[in-house]
Amino acid sequence: MYAGFVLLIASGVAVLFNRRVRVEARPALWRKLWTGRWPLGVLLALASIFMHYRVGPAEDRWLVRGVPFPAAFIDSKGSDYVGPLTGTFMALNCLFWLVLPQFVLWVTSGRRDGLRTSPLDRPTPAEPVATTSGPERGAGPGPSR
Repeated sequence: MYAGFVLLIASGVAVLFNRRVRVEARPALWRKLWTGRWPLGVLLALASIFMHYRVGPAEDRWLVRGVPFPAAFIDSKGSDYVGPLTGTFMALNCLFWLVLPQFVLWVTSGRRDGLRTSPLDRPTPAEPVATTSGPERGAGPGPSR
């Protein structure tokens, strides 16, 4: 569950970084995945409602609904165990699977070389620094730094 929170936060950060990625500089397969990231996320979010796994020994298996956040438990007799956080965990599961494709694209995008840059970010050739005519620093009365 803790890994789910970490990946959820990282995926949220990835959404912000993916907005700055220069798409045209990427391979064709990556661009196709980039254009389908939100539809894929929506499909995964809808599928997360039905995701479950089993735990426990064979004679007393529990069904856990919700990946990565366990939202409900069903025992081998069919009794369900839900609580006040069931709805919250189901919503977190949907959000997790919605933004997970963003995280995958962020990791595979080579985050440093494909960012858009503004003209201010580009290196400029070294130019001489213009100085004003006036007293030099520390040349007059008073404390100098």
